[in-house]
Amino acid sequence: DGNVNPYILTKILSFEKNNPKILDVGCWKWQLWKEVLSTRSDCVFSGIEKYASTSDAQAVGYKEVYPIDLHAPDTIRQIQEQYDIIVCWDVLEHTLEPERVLSELTMLLVPDGIILVSLPNICFIQNRLTHLLWSWDYAPDWVGGIMDNTHYRFFSLHAMRRLCMQSGWDSGRHAVGRHGFPIWGLARIR
Repeated sequence: DGNVNPYILTKILSFEKNNPKILDVGCWKWQLWKEVLSTRSDCVFSGIEKYASTSDAQAVGYKEVYPIDLHAPDTIRQIQEQYDIIVCWDVLEHTLEPERVLSELTMLLVPDGIILVSLPNICFIQNRLTHLLWSWDYAPDWVGGIMDNTHYRFFSLHAMRRLCMQSGWDSGRHAVGRHGFPIWGLARIR
């Protein structure tokens, strides 16, 4: 598809462990899986997607998909697997309690695992200019973007760092993805 964030893709492709188990949170279009497996075939994907079925996931190559509503507390805890990589690619802004979701996902990581988080930056220059010109319009969810009408939360760089810290993660390392969105490679706070 070509829409996968290049930073997230690079982190997965360069992950040193063989056969890494990856949890794709919000996997509804299977884009991450398609892109990763075109280059690295040893990854084992599972996903969280409220509206997907296990048969959908298995048809495209996911080991399992969990039909979990991220708004409901403790539903993530029903997952018994542990993962090397957890990817939250433009999904936490769609949740009511992103701190809780990120904290609960942390429990699914192996000790040396990583979480990759991508969040839209509300302070992106295009948004600032649009807002300065009195144009604060939401877009339908099928259009997407920062002003997607399914976003419950908006994040600035400061808010992103605070979210990570409140969830027990050091957010000091990030890269800028397409459209100026910071992409986080999180490290556990020791």
